[in-house]
Amino acid sequence: MMDNLRAASNHIALKIILSLIIVSFVLTGVGGYMFKNSQQYVAKVNDQEITPRQLQVAIQYARNEMREELAKQGQMSHFDKLMNDETFVKKQAYQQLNELINESLISQYAQKLDVAISDEQVKNSIRTEKFFQNENGQFDNNLYRSFLINNNISGEWFAESRRKELEKSQVKVIYSATDFVTPEEMTAQARLLLQKRKIRVAKVDLEKLKEQQTVTDDELSSVYQQNKELYAIPERYKVAYVEIDAANIQNKLNISNDDIKSYYDANQNRFVKSARYNFSVIQVKTRQEADTLIEQLKKGSDFTTLAKEKSIDPVSATKGGVLGWFDPENMTNEMIAAELQHEGDISIPIAMNSTYLIFKLNQIEPSKIKTLDQVSKEIKQQITLDMARKAFFTLQQKVGDTIHQDPYSFVELEKIPDINIVETDWFDHTNLPEALNYQNLIDLLFSNSLNAKDDSPAVNSDLLQVEGDKAFVLRVIGYKPKTYKSLNDVHDDVLALAKQQKALKLAREQVKAALADLTAGKSEDDALKHFEGKFAEPQSIQRQNAVTDADKGKLVASVFDLPLPTKNKPTYGINNTSQDVELVALDSIEAGVLPEDLKDFYKQQANLLNNNLTYNSLLANLRSQAKIDINELQLP
Repeated sequence: MMDNLRAASNHIALKIILSLIIVSFVLTGVGGYMFKNSQQYVAKVNDQEITPRQLQVAIQYARNEMREELAKQGQMSHFDKLMNDETFVKKQAYQQLNELINESLISQYAQKLDVAISDEQVKNSIRTEKFFQNENGQFDNNLYRSFLINNNISGEWFAESRRKELEKSQVKVIYSATDFVTPEEMTAQARLLLQKRKIRVAKVDLEKLKEQQTVTDDELSSVYQQNKELYAIPERYKVAYVEIDAANIQNKLNISNDDIKSYYDANQNRFVKSARYNFSVIQVKTRQEADTLIEQLKKGSDFTTLAKEKSIDPVSATKGGVLGWFDPENMTNEMIAAELQHEGDISIPIAMNSTYLIFKLNQIEPSKIKTLDQVSKEIKQQITLDMARKAFFTLQQKVGDTIHQDPYSFVELEKIPDINIVETDWFDHTNLPEALNYQNLIDLLFSNSLNAKDDSPAVNSDLLQVEGDKAFVLRVIGYKPKTYKSLNDVHDDVLALAKQQKALKLAREQVKAALADLTAGKSEDDALKHFEGKFAEPQSIQRQNAVTDADKGKLVASVFDLPLPTKNKPTYGINNTSQDVELVALDSIEAGVLPEDLKDFYKQQANLLNNNLTYNSLLANLRSQAKIDINELQLP
């Protein structure tokens, strides 16, 4: 990829394409993306600092991804619980810091290997990202900017993150070039990974054991106390709130044609269309060739014909040298250096890398003011946005002043036009009203700081800004603290749990006794008398069963931990789960055989696994040699 880009920079047409990409990203916030270190750091990797801001952005990005995934699964309540779990939040911060440290180590190592990722590579990588392409396969700035806004990240951070991904990929490529799986290794791995084990399983009849259990009142009370959280009724809230939404304000605005005309007349300087210039070019290898061609052009030779015959730029040569139209802001440095002023002017030779360019200015399209019809839609959007923003902030100011004058009720708020007070039903952490599903609102509500205390009434919140140009005022109008269902209310559930626990304990003792008898050489029939069980029909089990069948995951682990059987002599073990207990007999094994049609695929996967192992080993080695200083005081 690097070689391709170096080659591209030697052709003027391809350089223009890259220049257009760069201009596009400068306009959208991706140009000049290097982080500026703050005076404080959360970690220092050798001499490279990781700032608190970098860590905060990485954490936020990870949280946004997790929130989006859980939202797809309809588990937003689980996300809220995790964000209120101090242990999880701290663990997530350390994970993201660890990733940033790894990125720094790889970046430093890449520099030693002379692996340089240019700005153009970063921008091309982003432009070719399918997520940012429209239905026609073209890069869409709106999709890109929406992504940045929705994830609350800057173009600079995302571009720097992409650069590090490219560095990581290049380092992996370097190492994967010599790291591959031999046919012998592949066969040996397949024999193990695809190995089949023939087993028999004897289960304890837990239902029968449960029916036999008796539970005393003391035991019932003890099980209830030990599992009390299962029977918790979480704290619940009832909330009144006011929502100010800029989008709603904007939708109510009516912009007239007179408004649009007045704006156009007052701001015509904003609607000037820049002059455009149409260029052609001939690219040659030496200055001498360029001088010769200029002499021929002065004598009347046709520029188009010479470009087709002599230009070494493969793209423009086929078009007779024509490059097309350019605004001043997307001209290349070479075009500017040509200093062509009039239609038909031909430049002196302009150096570019190891080649020379001759430009011709074919045509000039002068600047002009766009017509009202051309910009009316744009003006309407701008007026609407300006008026909505002004109305939004005016309403915010009015609401803010009102709640400070009367912090203990919504009575005065009700008097403000266009203000709607909404009251929720009772809710807890698991069923938060969708309208209030913003992290700062959640944090405030469940901190209980808005609740009535002692003889004091509940207080209004401040005006709280959330994403999407929205603001809220909250008031808790009802609160029920966390309680627990009484033992009487959940008697049957606790009794069933107590019997289950006693039955499982007894079953494990019985299976252990059976295993001890088998180990001592007793027959299977005698051993199984401990729980009146019998082995089921033989079955084959493989490691991949744990992937395709979640219920078999624990059984697979237990079976493949057993010692290998000898001829006509099984080995035995126990498979324990939270809901069951089984005695397992391993009778025989059969080496795995890789089907012929899967060999190529398996080889690719095996090489990928080896490459990842090699990469992880490299990281471990870099860490062992690096000086890593973590500033605990700067961790969230």
